[in-house]
Amino acid sequence: MSRQTVKNRGAGTAGFSLMLQPRVSQDLSRLRHGLRTPLNHILGYSEMLLEGAPAGSAAGEALRTIIAEAQRACDCLPAAGGNNDNSEAGMLSLRSDMRPHVTAMSDQLPALANLDNTDVDRMKSAVSQLMLFVRSGELAPAAAASVTPRVHPRGDQQPGSARVLIVDEDENNRDILRRQLSRHGYDVVEAASGRAALRALRGNAIDAVLLDLVMGDINGLEVLNALKTDEHLREIPVLVISAADELGAVAASIARGAEDYLFKPFDPVLLHARLSATLERKRLRDQERTRNAALERVTAALKRSNEDLQRFAYAASHDLQAPVRTVTAYLQLLERRLGPRLNEDEREMIAFAQGAARRMHTLIQDLLTYSRASTAPCHLETVDCEELVTALVDDLRSIIEEAGATVTWDPMPRLVADATGIRQVLQNLLTNAMKYRREEPPHVHLSLIRESDHWRFCVRDNGQGIEPEYTARIFEMFQRLHGDDIPGSGIGLAICQRIVDRRGGRIWVDSEPGRGSTFCFTLPFHPETGAAA
Repeated sequence: MSRQTVKNRGAGTAGFSLMLQPRVSQDLSRLRHGLRTPLNHILGYSEMLLEGAPAGSAAGEALRTIIAEAQRACDCLPAAGGNNDNSEAGMLSLRSDMRPHVTAMSDQLPALANLDNTDVDRMKSAVSQLMLFVRSGELAPAAAASVTPRVHPRGDQQPGSARVLIVDEDENNRDILRRQLSRHGYDVVEAASGRAALRALRGNAIDAVLLDLVMGDINGLEVLNALKTDEHLREIPVLVISAADELGAVAASIARGAEDYLFKPFDPVLLHARLSATLERKRLRDQERTRNAALERVTAALKRSNEDLQRFAYAASHDLQAPVRTVTAYLQLLERRLGPRLNEDEREMIAFAQGAARRMHTLIQDLLTYSRASTAPCHLETVDCEELVTALVDDLRSIIEEAGATVTWDPMPRLVADATGIRQVLQNLLTNAMKYRREEPPHVHLSLIRESDHWRFCVRDNGQGIEPEYTARIFEMFQRLHGDDIPGSGIGLAICQRIVDRRGGRIWVDSEPGRGSTFCFTLPFHPETGAAA
């Protein structure tokens, strides 16, 4: 305000009216904001001085009174979301409401005379600012302290302690925040402007930012925008600092990526609680990003492994079978050429070699099938299970007739599922039912039951059955219970389990030795149609 305007203030209300007329709304709004800064200084320094004051001392009692009166003065300012009356009458009312509390604070200052401390001078300067306001309506900048500033010791730094950047144009605000944070073990970096803040962010490893919204060169929102659009800085959490009646600016900050907010004057307990919560959320996010990065690496490795498996499957179906076919062909040629000259032992040796070649061929084919079951995509489609079972039984007609078996099934519904997977599992189970039969003709029955959240397929036979200790092992790779008496590679049931697992189901067997087995597998309902997935 101009010196000419100040001279008119002695004329009472009329004089004050002359002083306000040229710039009512904007200046009064800024004045309200400016009142919080000296109040923050008074509360912050008083609380720190009180911690060191002797119990029961006059200085301690004076500090308690100052804190109480400063809090009452804060209550005179508009609350969050309140109505800011920036009229002349509103400002006069605010001065009148604050006057007794500011006067009471001023009256307590002589009791602090014995405290030789920079903090006292800073607090006295803040009280002088408020006294000027309640008397004249002006809020002049605080005078610089006339004593040499003292370096405040930081709290004990723990390995890996968080580093916090404080961004505020007011030196005393930064000092209060720094000292409150240091006592909790934080490493503190200060910046007195928006541009300095951006330089500090790019030159230091910062874990969190306390950012004042009102600054001269670059305001807090501009700093926040610059931080959140920088790919190297955007993950740093920001707590914005604002006046309680600036909720619009706070909301804009949250919308642009700020983590949380604090109102002036600072509450040390709330400051520590919100900063701790912010850093914990950052830790969890960092942990989640680390896990996601690890998962991406595992996924990439798994993709490479699957590609290697596909290449192996190709080699198994072509390169590995070629030498097996060569061995078989030369054994057959040798048998034809030598013919009558072969004795019984020599014929038996050739037969053993041919049998081994056939088993190798079967093993290669089964490994190829297993690898395809592990990597082939699942295609959902509407499946008529009646048609699927009928076609499957027709395809297995020669095996069924050779075994003298009877195959029956319940009426089968239509459902949405992977037809190829269902057919492959049922074919393995039906073939095993013929293979592991007793002397009496096999009887095999298929059923499909709808249960609470899945379909249950069952294949029941009257075959040899399985001892209880083997019912879990038979689904593992290369597990065979009958030696070489019955042909097979020991992979068929492992293929069934892999197919069912990939489609979200499970497979098991209920069996009684000498009376038969019931193999069951489930498939979940499709989430939209209620059919199997």
